[in-house]
Amino acid sequence: MSEKKSVIIFGGLGYVGDPLIESLKDEYNVTVVDPNWFDNFHKFHNVRYLSKSTFDFKSINADFCIYLAAVSNDPMGVKFSDHTYLVNEYEAIRIAELCKSSQKEVRFILASSCSVYGSLEDNAKVESDHVKPITDYAKSKINAELGLEKVAGENLKVICLRFATACGVSRSTRLDLALNDFVISALTTGKIEILSDGMPWRPFINVKDMAMSMKYSLNAPIDNFFQVYNVGSKVFTFRIKELAEYISKLTNAKISIADTNPTDSRSYTVNFSKFETWYKRKWPLHLLEDTVEELTNFYFKKIEKYGKDHFNDFRNSTQYFRLKMLQQKNSNPRTKLF
Repeated sequence: MSEKKSVIIFGGLGYVGDPLIESLKDEYNVTVVDPNWFDNFHKFHNVRYLSKSTFDFKSINADFCIYLAAVSNDPMGVKFSDHTYLVNEYEAIRIAELCKSSQKEVRFILASSCSVYGSLEDNAKVESDHVKPITDYAKSKINAELGLEKVAGENLKVICLRFATACGVSRSTRLDLALNDFVISALTTGKIEILSDGMPWRPFINVKDMAMSMKYSLNAPIDNFFQVYNVGSKVFTFRIKELAEYISKLTNAKISIADTNPTDSRSYTVNFSKFETWYKRKWPLHLLEDTVEELTNFYFKKIEKYGKDHFNDFRNSTQYFRLKMLQQKNSNPRTKLF
Protein backbone atom coordinates (compact mmCIF):
# COMPACT_ATOMS: atom_id res chain seq x y z
CA MET A 1 0.00 0.00 0.00
CA SER A 2 1.48 3.35 -1.04
CA GLU A 3 2.12 6.02 1.55
CA LYS A 4 -0.33 8.90 1.66
CA LYS A 5 0.85 12.10 0.03
CA SER A 6 1.20 15.20 2.17
CA VAL A 7 -0.81 18.43 1.98
CA ILE A 8 0.07 21.58 3.90
CA ILE A 9 -2.74 24.13 4.22
CA PHE A 10 -1.90 27.69 5.21
CA GLY A 11 -4.89 29.39 6.81
CA GLY A 12 -6.75 26.13 7.34
CA LEU A 13 -8.62 27.02 10.55
CA GLY A 14 -10.99 29.42 8.79
CA TYR A 15 -14.31 29.34 7.01
CA VAL A 16 -13.12 27.58 3.86
CA GLY A 17 -10.50 25.45 5.58
CA ASP A 18 -13.05 23.46 7.55
CA PRO A 19 -14.81 21.74 4.59
CA LEU A 20 -11.48 21.48 2.77
CA ILE A 21 -9.88 19.50 5.60
CA GLU A 22 -12.98 17.35 5.86
CA SER A 23 -12.60 16.42 2.20
CA LEU A 24 -8.85 15.67 2.43
CA LYS A 25 -8.17 14.15 5.85
CA ASP A 26 -8.87 10.52 4.97
CA GLU A 27 -6.81 10.45 1.75
CA TYR A 28 -3.85 12.66 2.62
CA ASN A 29 -1.51 13.46 5.47
CA VAL A 30 -2.80 16.94 6.26
CA THR A 31 -0.89 19.66 8.10
CA VAL A 32 -2.72 22.88 8.95
CA VAL A 33 -0.72 26.05 9.60
CA ASP A 34 -2.73 28.84 11.19
CA PRO A 35 -1.98 31.41 13.93
CA ASN A 36 -5.72 31.28 14.72
CA TRP A 37 -6.52 34.98 14.57
CA PHE A 38 -10.23 34.25 14.87
CA ASP A 39 -10.18 31.77 17.77
CA ASN A 40 -11.51 28.79 15.83
CA PHE A 41 -11.00 25.55 17.71
CA HIS A 42 -12.82 23.11 15.42
CA LYS A 43 -10.15 20.50 14.84
CA PHE A 44 -10.20 17.08 13.19
CA HIS A 45 -8.53 13.94 14.48
CA ASN A 46 -5.51 12.67 12.53
CA VAL A 47 -4.70 16.18 11.27
CA ARG A 48 -1.54 17.97 12.35
CA TYR A 49 -2.04 21.56 13.51
CA LEU A 50 0.73 24.12 13.81
CA SER A 51 -0.11 27.40 15.53
CA LYS A 52 2.27 29.38 13.37
CA SER A 53 2.14 32.10 10.75
CA THR A 54 3.60 31.93 7.27
CA PHE A 55 6.49 34.10 8.53
CA ASP A 56 7.77 31.23 10.70
CA PHE A 57 8.66 29.04 7.71
CA LYS A 58 12.09 28.87 6.12
CA SER A 59 11.55 25.55 4.31
CA ILE A 60 8.61 23.34 3.32
CA ASN A 61 8.48 19.62 2.65
CA ALA A 62 5.10 18.59 1.21
CA ASP A 63 3.64 17.21 -2.00
CA PHE A 64 0.91 19.85 -2.15
CA CYS A 65 0.49 23.32 -0.70
CA ILE A 66 -2.88 25.08 -0.48
CA TYR A 67 -2.69 28.78 0.33
CA LEU A 68 -5.87 29.97 2.05
CA ALA A 69 -4.11 32.45 4.35
CA ALA A 70 -5.54 35.92 3.79
CA VAL A 71 -6.89 39.12 5.17
CA SER A 72 -10.02 37.92 3.61
CA ASN A 73 -12.44 40.55 2.38
CA ASP A 74 -12.79 44.16 1.22
CA PRO A 75 -13.72 45.79 4.59
CA MET A 76 -10.69 44.20 6.26
CA GLY A 77 -8.54 45.32 3.34
CA VAL A 78 -9.65 48.91 3.94
CA LYS A 79 -8.82 48.83 7.66
CA PHE A 80 -5.66 46.73 7.38
CA SER A 81 -4.29 47.54 3.94
CA ASP A 82 -0.59 46.90 4.58
CA HIS A 83 -1.19 43.51 6.12
CA THR A 84 -3.56 42.59 3.29
CA TYR A 85 -0.71 42.89 0.77
CA LEU A 86 1.77 41.26 3.14
CA VAL A 87 -0.28 38.10 3.74
CA ASN A 88 -2.28 37.83 0.52
CA GLU A 89 0.51 38.71 -1.92
CA TYR A 90 4.04 38.77 -0.51
CA GLU A 91 3.76 35.71 1.73
CA ALA A 92 1.87 33.67 -0.89
CA ILE A 93 4.75 34.17 -3.31
CA ARG A 94 7.41 33.56 -0.65
CA ILE A 95 5.79 30.29 0.47
CA ALA A 96 5.59 29.17 -3.17
CA GLU A 97 9.31 29.90 -3.56
CA LEU A 98 10.01 27.73 -0.50
CA CYS A 99 7.98 24.93 -2.08
CA LYS A 100 9.96 25.24 -5.29
CA SER A 101 13.28 25.00 -3.47
CA SER A 102 12.37 21.62 -1.93
CA GLN A 103 13.71 18.39 -3.44
CA LYS A 104 10.35 17.22 -4.78
CA GLU A 105 7.82 18.42 -7.31
CA VAL A 106 5.14 20.43 -5.52
CA ARG A 107 1.75 21.62 -6.67
CA PHE A 108 0.72 24.97 -5.20
CA ILE A 109 -2.96 25.99 -5.07
CA LEU A 110 -3.85 29.64 -4.47
CA ALA A 111 -7.33 30.61 -3.31
CA SER A 112 -7.75 33.70 -5.48
CA SER A 113 -10.91 35.67 -6.24
CA CYS A 114 -13.21 36.72 -9.06
CA SER A 115 -13.16 40.15 -7.42
CA VAL A 116 -10.05 40.84 -9.54
CA TYR A 117 -12.50 41.68 -12.36
CA GLY A 118 -13.75 44.61 -10.27
CA SER A 119 -16.09 46.71 -12.38
CA LEU A 120 -16.20 44.83 -15.66
CA GLU A 121 -19.77 43.81 -16.45
CA ASP A 122 -20.00 44.28 -20.21
CA ASN A 123 -19.56 40.54 -20.80
CA ALA A 124 -18.78 37.42 -18.79
CA LYS A 125 -15.04 37.48 -18.12
CA VAL A 126 -12.70 34.65 -19.06
CA GLU A 127 -9.35 34.11 -17.38
CA SER A 128 -7.35 35.85 -20.11
CA ASP A 129 -9.47 39.03 -20.05
CA HIS A 130 -8.31 42.33 -18.64
CA VAL A 131 -8.82 42.69 -14.90
CA LYS A 132 -9.80 45.84 -13.03
CA PRO A 133 -9.43 45.28 -9.28
CA ILE A 134 -10.89 48.08 -7.17
CA THR A 135 -10.11 47.15 -3.58
CA ASP A 136 -6.84 46.36 -1.81
CA TYR A 137 -8.10 42.80 -1.29
CA ALA A 138 -8.68 42.29 -5.02
CA LYS A 139 -5.39 44.00 -5.95
CA SER A 140 -3.47 41.77 -3.54
CA LYS A 141 -4.96 38.69 -5.17
CA ILE A 142 -4.08 39.60 -8.75
CA ASN A 143 -0.60 40.68 -7.61
CA ALA A 144 -0.16 37.27 -6.00
CA GLU A 145 -1.20 35.56 -9.24
CA LEU A 146 1.28 37.59 -11.27
CA GLY A 147 4.08 36.81 -8.84
CA LEU A 148 3.26 33.11 -8.78
CA GLU A 149 3.31 32.96 -12.56
CA LYS A 150 6.95 34.07 -12.42
CA VAL A 151 7.82 31.49 -9.75
CA ALA A 152 6.09 28.53 -11.46
CA GLY A 153 8.29 26.13 -13.37
CA GLU A 154 10.40 23.06 -12.70
CA ASN A 155 9.48 21.57 -9.32
CA LEU A 156 6.48 23.91 -8.93
CA LYS A 157 3.12 23.76 -10.66
CA VAL A 158 0.76 26.57 -9.68
CA ILE A 159 -3.04 26.67 -9.97
CA CYS A 160 -4.86 29.89 -9.11
CA LEU A 161 -8.55 29.38 -8.42
CA ARG A 162 -10.48 32.62 -8.82
CA PHE A 163 -13.43 31.87 -6.58
CA ALA A 164 -16.86 33.43 -6.75
CA THR A 165 -18.16 34.98 -3.51
CA ALA A 166 -18.23 32.34 -0.80
CA CYS A 167 -21.43 31.36 0.99
CA GLY A 168 -22.90 28.52 3.01
CA VAL A 169 -22.12 26.77 6.27
CA SER A 170 -18.94 25.36 7.76
CA ARG A 171 -17.96 24.79 11.37
CA SER A 172 -16.40 28.27 11.20
CA THR A 173 -19.29 30.00 9.45
CA ARG A 174 -18.91 33.66 8.52
CA LEU A 175 -21.85 36.01 8.19
CA ASP A 176 -19.90 38.96 6.75
CA LEU A 177 -20.71 37.77 3.23
CA ALA A 178 -23.64 38.93 1.14
CA LEU A 179 -25.73 35.78 0.82
CA ASN A 180 -25.10 34.60 4.38
CA ASP A 181 -25.96 38.06 5.73
CA PHE A 182 -29.19 38.18 3.74
CA VAL A 183 -30.40 34.81 5.01
CA ILE A 184 -29.58 35.36 8.69
CA SER A 185 -31.01 38.88 8.57
CA ALA A 186 -34.19 37.53 6.97
CA LEU A 187 -34.58 34.87 9.64
CA THR A 188 -33.67 37.17 12.54
CA THR A 189 -35.49 40.38 11.61
CA GLY A 190 -37.82 39.43 8.78
CA LYS A 191 -35.96 41.96 6.60
CA ILE A 192 -33.20 41.90 4.00
CA GLU A 193 -31.21 45.12 3.91
CA ILE A 194 -29.44 45.97 0.66
CA LEU A 195 -26.59 48.39 1.34
CA SER A 196 -26.06 49.38 -2.31
CA ASP A 197 -28.51 50.14 -5.10
CA GLY A 198 -28.84 46.38 -5.63
CA MET A 199 -27.71 46.42 -9.25
CA PRO A 200 -24.19 44.89 -9.10
CA TRP A 201 -23.70 41.42 -10.57
CA ARG A 202 -22.04 38.86 -8.34
CA PRO A 203 -21.31 35.13 -8.73
CA PHE A 204 -21.53 32.91 -5.63
CA ILE A 205 -20.17 29.53 -4.59
CA ASN A 206 -20.87 27.28 -1.62
CA VAL A 207 -17.79 26.66 0.55
CA LYS A 208 -18.24 22.90 0.12
CA ASP A 209 -17.88 23.30 -3.65
CA MET A 210 -14.81 25.45 -3.07
CA ALA A 211 -13.34 22.56 -1.09
CA MET A 212 -14.15 20.05 -3.85
CA SER A 213 -12.49 22.21 -6.49
CA MET A 214 -9.31 22.49 -4.45
CA LYS A 215 -9.22 18.77 -3.78
CA TYR A 216 -9.64 18.10 -7.51
CA SER A 217 -6.83 20.56 -8.28
CA LEU A 218 -4.28 18.52 -6.38
CA ASN A 219 -4.03 15.75 -8.98
CA ALA A 220 -5.94 16.84 -12.08
CA PRO A 221 -3.81 17.19 -15.23
CA ILE A 222 -2.79 20.68 -16.34
CA ASP A 223 -1.16 21.70 -19.62
CA ASN A 224 1.68 23.80 -18.20
CA PHE A 225 3.29 24.95 -14.98
CA PHE A 226 0.78 27.77 -14.35
CA GLN A 227 -3.00 27.81 -14.73
CA VAL A 228 -5.82 30.15 -13.68
CA TYR A 229 -9.45 29.04 -13.39
CA ASN A 230 -12.61 30.99 -12.65
CA VAL A 231 -14.49 28.81 -10.16
CA GLY A 232 -18.25 29.27 -9.80
CA SER A 233 -21.27 28.83 -12.06
CA LYS A 234 -23.60 30.84 -14.25
CA VAL A 235 -26.63 29.37 -12.46
CA PHE A 236 -25.37 30.80 -9.16
CA THR A 237 -24.83 34.34 -10.50
CA PHE A 238 -27.26 37.14 -9.60
CA ARG A 239 -27.68 40.84 -9.31
CA ILE A 240 -27.67 41.65 -5.58
CA LYS A 241 -31.29 42.80 -5.76
CA GLU A 242 -32.27 39.62 -7.59
CA LEU A 243 -30.51 37.52 -4.95
CA ALA A 244 -32.46 39.34 -2.23
CA GLU A 245 -35.71 38.68 -4.08
CA TYR A 246 -35.00 34.95 -4.27
CA ILE A 247 -34.16 34.78 -0.58
CA SER A 248 -37.25 36.85 0.22
CA LYS A 249 -39.44 34.26 -1.52
CA LEU A 250 -37.79 31.43 0.41
CA THR A 251 -37.99 33.14 3.82
CA ASN A 252 -40.97 35.53 3.47
CA ALA A 253 -38.71 38.43 4.46
CA LYS A 254 -39.23 42.00 3.25
CA ILE A 255 -36.55 43.77 1.21
CA SER A 256 -35.23 47.17 2.28
CA ILE A 257 -33.32 49.38 -0.18
CA ALA A 258 -32.64 52.89 1.08
CA ASP A 259 -33.13 55.69 -1.45
CA THR A 260 -29.72 57.09 -0.58
CA ASN A 261 -27.80 53.84 -1.02
CA PRO A 262 -24.69 54.35 -3.15
CA THR A 263 -23.89 52.56 -6.37
CA ASP A 264 -21.51 49.66 -5.78
CA SER A 265 -18.85 49.75 -8.51
CA ARG A 266 -17.84 46.14 -7.78
CA SER A 267 -19.93 44.45 -10.45
CA TYR A 268 -18.88 41.64 -12.77
CA THR A 269 -20.10 38.51 -14.49
CA VAL A 270 -17.75 35.61 -15.09
CA ASN A 271 -17.38 32.80 -17.62
CA PHE A 272 -16.70 29.49 -15.85
CA SER A 273 -16.50 27.22 -18.90
CA LYS A 274 -12.74 26.62 -18.66
CA PHE A 275 -13.10 25.21 -15.15
CA GLU A 276 -16.25 23.22 -15.96
CA THR A 277 -14.50 21.56 -18.92
CA TRP A 278 -11.48 20.73 -16.77
CA TYR A 279 -13.42 19.51 -13.74
CA LYS A 280 -15.25 16.70 -15.61
CA ARG A 281 -17.70 16.09 -12.77
CA LYS A 282 -21.14 17.29 -11.81
CA TRP A 283 -20.90 21.00 -11.07
CA PRO A 284 -21.95 22.74 -8.91
CA LEU A 285 -23.23 20.44 -6.19
CA HIS A 286 -24.78 23.22 -4.07
CA LEU A 287 -27.06 25.94 -5.44
CA LEU A 288 -29.04 28.81 -3.92
CA GLU A 289 -31.89 26.73 -2.48
CA ASP A 290 -29.48 24.23 -0.91
CA THR A 291 -27.40 27.02 0.59
CA VAL A 292 -30.40 28.87 2.03
CA GLU A 293 -31.65 25.60 3.53
CA GLU A 294 -28.34 24.81 5.22
CA LEU A 295 -28.04 28.37 6.55
CA THR A 296 -31.59 28.11 7.89
CA ASN A 297 -30.73 24.84 9.65
CA PHE A 298 -27.57 26.46 11.03
CA TYR A 299 -29.64 29.36 12.36
CA PHE A 300 -32.22 27.23 14.13
CA LYS A 301 -29.60 24.92 15.66
CA LYS A 302 -27.78 27.94 17.11
CA ILE A 303 -31.06 29.37 18.42
CA GLU A 304 -31.90 26.04 20.02
CA LYS A 305 -28.48 25.88 21.68
CA TYR A 306 -27.93 29.51 22.69
CA GLY A 307 -31.38 31.13 22.72
CA LYS A 308 -33.24 33.68 20.61
CA ASP A 309 -30.87 36.53 21.35
CA HIS A 310 -27.83 34.82 19.78
CA PHE A 311 -28.14 36.61 16.41
CA ASN A 312 -29.69 39.89 17.60
CA ASP A 313 -26.55 41.89 16.85
CA PHE A 314 -24.74 39.46 14.54
CA ARG A 315 -23.15 42.21 12.42
CA ASN A 316 -21.17 43.32 15.47
CA SER A 317 -20.26 39.77 16.46
CA THR A 318 -16.57 38.89 16.67
CA GLN A 319 -17.61 35.27 16.15
CA TYR A 320 -19.25 35.82 12.77
CA PHE A 321 -17.70 39.05 11.42
CA ARG A 322 -13.95 38.79 10.87
CA LEU A 323 -13.37 42.55 10.79
CA LYS A 324 -14.90 42.92 14.26
CA MET A 325 -12.49 40.34 15.66
CA LEU A 326 -9.44 41.98 14.07
CA GLN A 327 -10.47 45.39 15.34
CA GLN A 328 -11.06 44.07 18.84
CA LYS A 329 -7.72 42.26 19.01
CA ASN A 330 -5.76 45.14 17.55
CA SER A 331 -7.24 47.58 20.06
CA ASN A 332 -5.86 45.48 22.93
CA PRO A 333 -2.05 45.59 23.45
CA ARG A 334 -2.11 42.04 24.78
CA THR A 335 -3.77 40.54 21.70
CA LYS A 336 -2.59 42.95 18.98
CA LEU A 337 -1.88 41.02 15.77
CA PHE A 338 -0.10 43.67 13.69
